Amino acid sequence: DLVQDRLGLDQNLIHIFSGRGQQILSEIFNVTSFDIEGARGRGADAAKSVRFEIKRTQENVRVLTAARWFRDHGHFDPARAKWQWPQGYDPAALFVELEARLDEWASAVRERVLATTGGSRFAQQAIGLRALALAAGGVEATSLRTAAGILGTGLESSAPASSAWKEADAAAKGVIAKLNVEEYVGEFAAVRQGSTGQPQLVDPHDLEVAISNFLDDPEPALRDAVSSREPVIAQSATQLLDALSACVSNEAAAASEASTIVHALLENNSPQSVARHAGEVGETAKNEGFFRPRERLTEFRGAVEELHSCAQPDARVPSGDDLGTVVREQRSIRELHRLRNALSFVQEAMVATKKESERTGTVAGDVSKLETSVKARLKSLTELVNSLGSGGTK
Repeated sequence: DLVQDRLGLDQNLIHIFSGRGQQILSEIFNVTSFDIEGARGRGADAAKSVRFEIKRTQENVRVLTAARWFRDHGHFDPARAKWQWPQGYDPAALFVELEARLDEWASAVRERVLATTGGSRFAQQAIGLRALALAAGGVEATSLRTAAGILGTGLESSAPASSAWKEADAAAKGVIAKLNVEEYVGEFAAVRQGSTGQPQLVDPHDLEVAISNFLDDPEPALRDAVSSREPVIAQSATQLLDALSACVSNEAAAASEASTIVHALLENNSPQSVARHAGEVGETAKNEGFFRPRERLTEFRGAVEELHSCAQPDARVPSGDDLGTVVREQRSIRELHRLRNALSFVQEAMVATKKESERTGTVAGDVSKLETSVKARLKSLTELVNSLGSGGTK
């Protein structure tokens, strides 16, 4: 305790009285760290912990005597002794020697803790990993530039991933579920104040620099985290790096293909315009009995609703297999796939409905006998199918 009380690691925003910070300190510094000559038991492993060899010298005997006295009394006043002051020792001299040695030991422990944790390094890596995992999971990357934004964001409203990105999406969800970022920030990047001793203030600067590093250039940031001394961080970084690397090329190719199909099918129209037109034609065809596939009307209506909610596709489609671009644009890529799927199904339904309307008209022998409103819808249907067909089957 005499050494721990003077570590001053709170000045580096490292909390050592509970949680992961306490665990790391106990691994680095514990009772086995003092290797006293002639004492029973094995000393600490110097590869894992600090170790102080204490030989039976006069200087060390004085220091141990002073430490024992101070532990039992809390002062160096022989007049208030619980047991007799050891003869031949000067209280002031013992006090000075003990203070110097405690400072020396505390300095060694402090340096080892900082070397292990990197100060706020664990917090930086943890929040950077969460930012990257959220972006890979479909959260808009522009909303992930602040520590507060990342800690307050989840994947609940994310659009589904493409088949090419399923492995990366699963890895991102796994990292988000496993990595307790709030704990790392609270243990290694927060000021603790008040009677509860809970994290009160966080300096976001270093955290947000780390966030930018992970989002702007993910691969080197991930590789650095893979070598982290914190096992959970290293495992999470490995998991995410492997999955993203395995999926990036196929996802970029799939996004490029989806973009080509979407722009061909829309023909400079907005998704809402196509949705409105297709919805009117579909409902008219249903009322007249020639909507096809008949059993998939509900699915058609769902696709029309999807089109109503889709934004106009932008030009931010990744080229090549740049990991950073694919991750940062993952939200746009998912929206692009959603738009492509809805347009493709509407196209298929309109083609099938047009064929059925033509077949029914042929059987009836005189399409012109249909009501004028239906004729107008059939004309619209033909125009719509021809427009959508230019990007696929006519």
